[in-house]
Amino acid sequence: MYYKVVINHTSRGVDETDDDFRKFDTTDKDFSTLPLALDFLKKQGYASKDVQKEPMYIDYKGKEKQTGWIFSFINSDISHASEKWVQQDWVEIFVMESKRIDNWKI
Repeated sequence: MYYKVVINHTSRGVDETDDDFRKFDTTDKDFSTLPLALDFLKKQGYASKDVQKEPMYIDYKGKEKQTGWIFSFINSDISHASEKWVQQDWVEIFVMESKRIDNWKI
């Protein structure tokens, strides 16, 4: 058993309030324990007071089920000529268990 953190990175321009967010990257990392996965997220800055956090939901059997968090923040870097953008990272953690299938054939 291990833990998989999946982060879907999305963004839009700071002045594009009516535009949809666009996905630009996915981070997929495996950890042997949940505390290691949570520590990774803290080191990525998701625990910062400058990051807004709201729950992420799916429809599960006709009911809402919280499956993760959406972290929102203003971002910028030198490769974008100092232009800033709004970034939303959709973060989920999965428990991964493997089970061998015996006696299979092609």
